[in-house]
Amino acid sequence: MRQMQGEHTDSVATPQQATRPDLRWRFGGLAGLLGLLLFLGLALTGALRKPVPGPHDEWQHLSYAAAVQVGRSLQPRFEAQFQLDVSDLGQVTGSLNYIGHPAVYYAYIALFLDRMLPAERAALLPRLASLALFAAAIGLALAAGRRWFGSDPLAWLCFICLIVLCPKQLLAAQQVTNDALAVLGGALAYWGAARWGRARGGAEAIGLGLLLALWAKLNAGLVVGLWAGCLLLGLRSWRLFAILVVAGLVGVLPYADIVARYGRLVPVSWESVSGFTRQPLPLADGLGGFLVQYPLGWSVEETPGPLLIIAFLVLLGTMLGGAWVGWRRRGELAGLLALGAGFAFVLGTLVQIGFTLTSLGGSPGGAAFRYVLPIWPMLAHAVAYLARQSAGPSLPAGLLMLAFFASIAGLLS
Repeated sequence: MRQMQGEHTDSVATPQQATRPDLRWRFGGLAGLLGLLLFLGLALTGALRKPVPGPHDEWQHLSYAAAVQVGRSLQPRFEAQFQLDVSDLGQVTGSLNYIGHPAVYYAYIALFLDRMLPAERAALLPRLASLALFAAAIGLALAAGRRWFGSDPLAWLCFICLIVLCPKQLLAAQQVTNDALAVLGGALAYWGAARWGRARGGAEAIGLGLLLALWAKLNAGLVVGLWAGCLLLGLRSWRLFAILVVAGLVGVLPYADIVARYGRLVPVSWESVSGFTRQPLPLADGLGGFLVQYPLGWSVEETPGPLLIIAFLVLLGTMLGGAWVGWRRRGELAGLLALGAGFAFVLGTLVQIGFTLTSLGGSPGGAAFRYVLPIWPMLAHAVAYLARQSAGPSLPAGLLMLAFFASIAGLLS
């Protein structure tokens, strides 16, 4: 194997390096900072004001953290983990907790959980701790994106808009959820790729990002791993290969323990606890439900509406278009990143569909857009890359407007 050299790195780095002193580069830094502050403001407001428990299993995530706090172990006992009593966090109910992920994120949240407090106050510090992971992820994604697009105002604004205003990511950042660790892993991997050929630590950051994604949840490790694998094929670096192998082996240790004790990778889920999988949907109904629900998962309230679905599908089409351009320019590192985003999204979604229709019995809960949030920076990169490769300003301006209106439609739906 050999490392990508020559035009693969210099073709991307030189324009940015040449324009750093000018106003466009300075504007790019200010725009990125304002974007980060906007994200923090919106997410923090939601975290402070949103009722407890929030959506997307926040109470179950908090209950898992409480179980880790009591057991003082990273080896979960899923059959004995019950949900907290909302009226008294010192007690548990008879309802089995259906969260079946590794315990790393929950050990972190347990550090901030005070079960002596009422639910509204007890959830505040864990929410802020989880938001801190999201904030770090957004900062890393913007820092990396500026390296690629900081001297191209329209492409850069498009990237910022997608990163900062992604509706489901903003919602997840306002509550306790292990998506925080998954998103941080993906952003760290993307940031590491931006350092490739420019500074040390790029390969290590990609490997650590994969490790964190795996420790968060299996589907996060899958999509980040697919993206990193595509990157590896293009870079052909033995060093990156060795780091990814080590990260992957360490990352699957919690799952090896789960399989050894329970005989399956996912020992518990809402579908299994509720009995949904005992009466699975017919294949056609399950697939149809997935295709209808998935675009809605982009939005906050997941309210059906033609405008939301059309905006999301067009945005998704531009991401895949950026990946196609990346395929044609895969000798360039920025193009390879865009190609990897499309590759990971397509294969990851196919696996998600298969898992939903089989193990989850066609449950609508399996059609969650949140599962690709770990590679959201890479998907945003694909759109901005498409804008940057345009010969004129009309396409970048159109993509910027699309990104903005799709985000607003998702936030309001």
